[in-house]
Amino acid sequence: VEIVPCTPVVPVAPSISGNVCTGGAYVPPTVVYASEPAGVTYSDGTAVAGQITATATLSDGQSWGPLSDGWTVDAENPAVAHYVGSYTEAPCAPVIPAEPVVNQAVCTGGELVPPTVTTVDTDRITYTVDGDQVPGGSVTITATLADGYAWDENMPAGWVIDEENPAVATLTITLDDVDCTPAVPVDPSVTQAVCTGGELVDPSVVPATTEGITYTIDGTVTSGGTVTVTAKLADGYEWDMMPEGWTKVDNTTATRTITLEDIKCTPVVPVNPNVKEAVCEGEKVVDPSVELPTT
Repeated sequence: VEIVPCTPVVPVAPSISGNVCTGGAYVPPTVVYASEPAGVTYSDGTAVAGQITATATLSDGQSWGPLSDGWTVDAENPAVAHYVGSYTEAPCAPVIPAEPVVNQAVCTGGELVPPTVTTVDTDRITYTVDGDQVPGGSVTITATLADGYAWDENMPAGWVIDEENPAVATLTITLDDVDCTPAVPVDPSVTQAVCTGGELVDPSVVPATTEGITYTIDGTVTSGGTVTVTAKLADGYEWDMMPEGWTKVDNTTATRTITLEDIKCTPVVPVNPNVKEAVCEGEKVVDPSVELPTT
């Protein structure tokens, strides 16, 4: 009888595919069997919780050679060897999107400063901003995860994870509908100088009271003097069409120059009245008289 020796073979440890976080989701590992040695069949592979297992079965005419680490021969069936190894799990690290920096529109300096929406990319999340960054506009921020990360269960308010692409989350912001309120400067109340009671009463210039505008008066408020009224806008306002006499200096300043009437008291000299004394004429007394002058 011819004795045919068994051919020694050595099983190859399985590897895994997957075990990665991509697209915002964890891809679990799957066992990948080796294609050698010829005649060995691999089965029953598992990869769970950092442990990988598999079974190798010999074909007729084969025997196990020196087994590498992780392999052991089945005590009840020497044609079978079992493998137990390990791998490092690579789960997704949870992250949350950062809130964008939103500067709402504001009316300042006599003009409307438009709103801005700003984001900052990181090595974990990239952002895009789409929409109209105008007062009352709507803006959508899209956050996209890098590989290795997934969205945290506790997302900030307003963020919505895309059901079809879990690596993407969006936030929609409606910007405040801000506008400047038109304002026009109002002439001051001017009282000209007047000569009364034997003396000159000085003129007066009293600024108006206007919402959104403050006034200052510069110059000499005297008869014949010149004063400049300066109107300054508060935040929230812009100039409307300038009234006649007013000059727009810049977006917040307008001026008006007023020349006061040159009023003076006219000097006068009193004239003596025409006095006639009483006289006796024709045995009659003629009464005296006082005739006032006309000047």
